[in-house]
Amino acid sequence: MIKKQLSRLVAADVGIKEELARTVINLFIQLIIEKLSSGGPDARVQLVGFGTFVVKKRKGRIVKIPLSLKQIYLNDINVIKFIPGKKFLEQLND
Repeated sequence: MIKKQLSRLVAADVGIKEELARTVINLFIQLIIEKLSSGGPDARVQLVGFGTFVVKKRKGRIVKIPLSLKQIYLNDINVIKFIPGKKFLEQLND
């Protein structure tokens, strides 16, 4: 499902215009992105019943490029991990 399809479903379920639904969805996504990107390495957004987005730090490491066999160092980076909620997992596995 893409964002346009999601906005159509939300608009139909709530009874609002599709443009308003798209605006709300975009704002929701933007708020999650802002919270996770400004909250440091321990930032998290928890949506009860759905899941939790958590920022984790991935340590830097040395990797080998297969063609040239050169070794390079990849710096530490922040990655986003999604932990599904209990209700979401139960519904998914029914």
